[in-house]
Amino acid sequence: MTRSQHLAPSSVRTGDLVVDHVAKSATVGGQHVHLGLKEYQLVECLSLHRDMVLTREALLGLLYGSVDQPEIKIVAIFIDKLRRKLAHATAHIVETSHAGVMGFRLIGPP
Repeated sequence: MTRSQHLAPSSVRTGDLVVDHVAKSATVGGQHVHLGLKEYQLVECLSLHRDMVLTREALLGLLYGSVDQPEIKIVAIFIDKLRRKLAHATAHIVETSHAGVMGFRLIGPP
């Protein structure tokens, strides 16, 4: 297997949402969505792990690393902001999972 086969795709589509990992941007229905840094990092992480449930703890670690982490509730705040900004995308694109692993995942048709 070559090295290029291990690389993440340059963009990921989930319904109307396209996350461009090279340009560090997101579009919904072809329209650019203005995201703050943490919001973009969150949607990027969710898009790279599409259909996987990521716990609040895992997302907090990805957003802040191990240095000066804020309270865990900040993840829910960023998820709420992200949902509002992606409101024109496929319905319920960021799902909250309560069964098994509790956390969040990006859902929708490819």
